[in-house]
Order: sequence, then structure tokens, then C-alpha cells
Amino acid sequence: MRLSFLLPAVCCFAAYGQSKPDPWDILKQTSRTYGELKSYYIEGTSVTESVTDGSQSRNETRVVIAANLPSKKMVELRAPGRSISSRVFDGQTVWEYKSASKQYSKKDQASYERPRMDMVSNPIENYVTNLAMTNSPVYIREEVLEVAGMKVQCHVIEVPSRMKPNNILLAQSPTTYWIDKERMVVLREVSGSKMKMPSQDEPVNQTTTKSYTVFRLNEPVDEKLFVFTPPEGATEVAELSPFGRTSTLLGKPAPDFTLKDLDGHDVSLKDLIGKTVLLNFWATWCAPCREQMPQIESLSTNFKDKGLVVLGVNDNETVDVAKKYFEDHKYGFGSVLDSGKVISQKFGVTGIPVVVLIDKAGVVRYFQQGYNTSQDFAAEVRKLGL
Repeated sequence: MRLSFLLPAVCCFAAYGQSKPDPWDILKQTSRTYGELKSYYIEGTSVTESVTDGSQSRNETRVVIAANLPSKKMVELRAPGRSISSRVFDGQTVWEYKSASKQYSKKDQASYERPRMDMVSNPIENYVTNLAMTNSPVYIREEVLEVAGMKVQCHVIEVPSRMKPNNILLAQSPTTYWIDKERMVVLREVSGSKMKMPSQDEPVNQTTTKSYTVFRLNEPVDEKLFVFTPPEGATEVAELSPFGRTSTLLGKPAPDFTLKDLDGHDVSLKDLIGKTVLLNFWATWCAPCREQMPQIESLSTNFKDKGLVVLGVNDNETVDVAKKYFEDHKYGFGSVLDSGKVISQKFGVTGIPVVVLIDKAGVVRYFQQGYNTSQDFAAEVRKLGL
């Protein structure tokens, strides 16, 4: 990959008798550009594409970042048709909000510390810090990039990853930056990885592309962007989980749904009243889901005769992809297709896998997002009388 980039660039500069620009200088200049801003308003998108076993998925998030420095900042991540996550600094208070869980938190800005696992990070702040500390950058070429209908001359620079391969991360590609030659800002950033969980037959190849299309730098920014008003129905919590594990549904009736299963039959949650139900939100491209699936199959096998109904909720994949995966792995429990992620939104699912336990009265008694080997779902099922 690097050779295909390097050879045209070398020929281009050699033809004009020029030496290639110093990538260190360009990255440091770009870092200074962001670090010296007094105000900004920037819009863009982040697109993550995952490919495995012949299936693929695409998740797009709209990104809005703004600031009137030094004290007012905001970041909003909006996934079309699904959820909003935001962080607003109004000068005194830091407000954090997740629409999927309908929760928000507020903290004193003077003592605020970013969470270790920051799911709503500000890319501008990351560029200020990281671009000046890159590892052996390589100048690839000059390229004209079309941005919002305009052609922009860019430096293209590749930065090797500092992440080392391990049992799960098989490879991490370099990050490639397209930097506006005139304004010295990042217009595009592309990175990729290859991962394989122990239970997977094939690795997952993932590529993330961040593109920025609207830049208003050192111009007045609307003060309304730095005012947060809790949406109607939102609940204040002391701490928002980065994975949205806290659920407002606990102790409340589960939202009803009617979805098609893998054979095209309707499945309604209301028809399962009187039984204990385990919902498993999953997808074939989700490595932790694949790792967790044998545990879900074991639960179905061991508790089926005791009245447990295990039902997968597939995350917006086609019936062919989901059905083939179940058939290939000989899973015996059923699954429905959550096309458009409508049910995920109703259950406050912001990431998968998620396991939800619903008692015989239709009330949510357990909600867990993420996967680790210490989870004991069997114990949770027994608590419900099985």
C-alpha cells in the first residue's frame, strides 16, 4: 500500500526537480493551527465499514464540533435514525447526554476530567496533541480533494500506528491524513485494522474514514450551541457509562415489538408474556457478539425446558447474512431482524452485544452491554425463578 502511494509522489517531485516537503513540519504546523484557534465551528462525518465472512456493514455518524475559547465547547455525534451523544461546556458546567438511554449528567467544569474511555472525544483537541507527536511520518503525495463542491490542494501524509499486534488485533494500518495546504487543517483521515476473536473463523477488517466539510475558523460562533437544556423525558444520572450500560428500562415493562424471524414469521414480544425471555442484540460483523454467541446457545440449551425463551435481535443485517451465520454455527435459538434499528433504539441499545432479561410479567430485570468471560448469565436467569 505504501509503495503504491510513494512511487507516484516521487515521480511527481522528481519531474520538477523538487524535494518532498518535510512531513514533520506539516504536521507540527497543522497542530499549531488548531492550537491557536480562538473559535471554530466544524462539521463532518465518520464512516466505519466492517467486512467479515462475506458480510459487511456501514455505520455513519455526523460530527459537529464548536468552541468559543477558552471556556465554551461542544461536540455532538449523531447517528442517522438512531442516537445522539453530546458534550457541552457552557463555561461553568459540563453537560453530557445520550439520547439512546435518555440520560444526561452535569459536572463542575473547573474540576472536570475527560473519561478514560472517551466515546465523545473532540477531534480538534486530539489533533493539537497527537499531530505534534507522530511516529515517523511519511510524505506520500500532493492531491486535489473535492470538499463541499470545491477542489482543495492537499498534502497527503501517512503515520504508522503505534499499536502492536496481539492475540486479537492482528494488524493496524497507518493513518493517512489529507491536510489543506492553505489552511493547514485536516480534511480527511483514514485508518484501518484487522481483528479476530478466538471464536471467529475469519478476521474482521474495519476501515474508518473521517471527513470534514464545513470549517469556520476564528469567526463568531452562535452562543446557543453552548447551552444545554435536558430534553423532555431525560433522566439525570451521576455518571454516564461510555457504553450506555445503565438502562432506564430496569423495573419497567419491556417495549413491545413485532419483527420477522429468519424464516419470515412474525414474532411479537407480547405473545411471550408468561415466559422468561432473554434478548440478545447481535450482528455477524460484531467480534464480541461472535465471541459471546456460544454462551447464549448454552443458555438456550440448558434452560429451554425450564421456560426460558432466547431470542436474538439482529442489528440491521439482511436475512440471508443472519440466517447463514446461524446455520453455519448450528445455533438452535431463534432470531429476529431489527431492520432500521428501531427496536435497538426503543431498548436504549447504543452498542452491541447487549443481553436483556425480561421476567414472566414482561418487566425488564437485567440489562448488560458488552462482553467479557466473567459474565454469569445463568445466575441472572436463576434469579428469575428458573
